[in-house]
Amino acid sequence: MIDIDVSRSSIIDEFLNRYQIWSDNKQFYHGYSSIKVDKKINGIPCYQFADFDNINNCDSDIVIIDALLEGLHSAVAFNRYNKSKHYIIVSSGTWNKDLANLDISYDLIWYPFALFETVDTYLSPGRFCFYIDKNYTFEYPKPLIFLCTAGSKRAARDHLVNQLDSWSDKNFILKYEGKDLGVDSSLLDIIKVSDKFDPYTPILSKYYHNISQTLPIIMYNQCYFNLVVETDITVDHSFLPSEKIIKTLITGMPFVVVATQDFIKNLHTLGFKTYQELWDESYDSEPNYQKRIDKVVDLCNNLKNFDWSANQEKLQSIADHNAKNFLNLNHFADKMFLEFESVLKRIIND
Repeated sequence: MIDIDVSRSSIIDEFLNRYQIWSDNKQFYHGYSSIKVDKKINGIPCYQFADFDNINNCDSDIVIIDALLEGLHSAVAFNRYNKSKHYIIVSSGTWNKDLANLDISYDLIWYPFALFETVDTYLSPGRFCFYIDKNYTFEYPKPLIFLCTAGSKRAARDHLVNQLDSWSDKNFILKYEGKDLGVDSSLLDIIKVSDKFDPYTPILSKYYHNISQTLPIIMYNQCYFNLVVETDITVDHSFLPSEKIIKTLITGMPFVVVATQDFIKNLHTLGFKTYQELWDESYDSEPNYQKRIDKVVDLCNNLKNFDWSANQEKLQSIADHNAKNFLNLNHFADKMFLEFESVLKRIIND
């Protein structure tokens, strides 16, 4: 048994609730005896990743860090922690510990909260987004080349947007900071242009429905593929899948992704299929992010001449596989909770 204080982290509280559901399932169906976790005020403390005062000054030598909305991009914050303590970082992102520049003693528990939360958001009949049309149609021809909703302004994204904005043929949807830089998509999108774009702006407060949760399937179906711009682009040796790629996988829409190196490779480890048999995905292995974006832009240009109709069956097959793969994510949760248990066992034995 181990005691954990979740009073300062509602998300770690939810993580432990899910762990309890998982362990009860393994006990009921497989007779598996898991570690009992009690939520007690005097247990191992949990703090939100940027709560530096409490993290550094608490009495405990072990601290659980709530980074379930974070990834390795928060390394600067992690390195501000008291070096005399040991940390259990529970994160939506995973990374290569040998290559990450973190000068603290820590265990990394990867739990892709965004992945599981997005799946629940769109596939649970108790959620508002379940009732959104999520069916991408493989019907050709389509009027536009691609869709790209690049999100909020960031320097790393500017390199991509500036290249696309320079194309003479802007036969695509490109939304950046809520503004259209390609064709006018205002009649296709429920989200209207705003001078102060924020993806977490609520648009239906009754259901906590915000801009990032919208799924503009009408826009999707106007385009051959989705140019997905992920949250992290420049954070080397890490993987942080967000709702952006998950929504695309749920619909089955073909995609090219602007993300960290080996992002596609990591999607494969989660059981998803991509398009390496149909077009060149070698951009995924390019270590320099500007060169990686250059290769992505070249691919987007080449896909203007891709024979979508002739490859319709293959594209549909990939979409069908990925839809089925969402039913198998429990196996990846198994690995994550078993890793969490191994860390708890070591703490108990120490």
